Amino acid sequence: MITWALWILFGSLLTLALLSPLESLRWWARDGQSVASLVRKAAPEELDAARSDADADPVQQFVVYLSGVAVASGGANSTSKTEMHFLDALSDRLPGARITGDVFPYSPQNLGLPQRRLSGRLWSFAIRHRRRSRFSLLSYLIKIRNILQIMVAGDPRYGPTYGLGLANEITRSLLDKGYRLGSGTTVTVIGFSGGAQMCLNAAWFLESSGIPTQIVSMGGIFANNPAFERLHRFIHLWGSKDLLHHLGPVFSPRRLRWFPSSAFNRAKAEGRVLDRCIGPMRHDAAQWYLDHRATTPDGHSYFDITTDAIVEFLHETPLPTTRPRDGRTS
Repeated sequence: MITWALWILFGSLLTLALLSPLESLRWWARDGQSVASLVRKAAPEELDAARSDADADPVQQFVVYLSGVAVASGGANSTSKTEMHFLDALSDRLPGARITGDVFPYSPQNLGLPQRRLSGRLWSFAIRHRRRSRFSLLSYLIKIRNILQIMVAGDPRYGPTYGLGLANEITRSLLDKGYRLGSGTTVTVIGFSGGAQMCLNAAWFLESSGIPTQIVSMGGIFANNPAFERLHRFIHLWGSKDLLHHLGPVFSPRRLRWFPSSAFNRAKAEGRVLDRCIGPMRHDAAQWYLDHRATTPDGHSYFDITTDAIVEFLHETPLPTTRPRDGRTS
């Protein structure tokens, strides 16, 4: 009986893995051509509204938050209370910024799991029951599904398509917040865990469309990516007890110093990639980066330490007028 159960589980995971690229391919077949010119061009009425809002309330910078693999959709309905508090804290300390967390990074069309036509009921069931325990099997099912999407995004066959779709949705969210295309205002994309890889996939196209982009990786798991050729700045914040963030170089050896010609290492040599240990944080669960209860010996909570590090980075945000070296793939 146990053997049959294991075979069924293995077959289900294999099927889920094989079907993972289909969403990206369907999006490309249906909508890809309309946004193939390096992120969609906003409609005139959208640009007029954005300019009107920006003129009335000048904005110094925009921040987009992409959550980790436990998230099931974008926005307050799925983002944890702790993460919402984190975004509120950033907003309070950065009065000249507009901050959004409504993009679901594990879908090139920003389609949350409960919104799906065929599998929506299954995911809604999983979301309801995982609230009883974050360690339930259904909770892991959501994480596995999103991890598979990260693998799709990291696949050179599907990654560009995925990144284009995600960049399009980030641009849409920015326009809704009043961003003006061509204004030169810097956009910071914060990615937690696997969200850092999704930031990179989208960043190439954001930069290509004239949006100066910098990334904050919060315990991020990410690969060498051509986007490092175009990014203005990238900072990787990590905790000394976070073992999972080390998986990035394991799965992407070109991040290692033995490959100085990789996009990641070239950007690092130019000073556009920063790497900083901010404390004894773990990757998730107790004592993670946004844990209010865990504190250092001097009494600072992990939440405050992480927020302080990100705010410091954002306060140093320049207003770029030129792009780094024109992109080269690696």
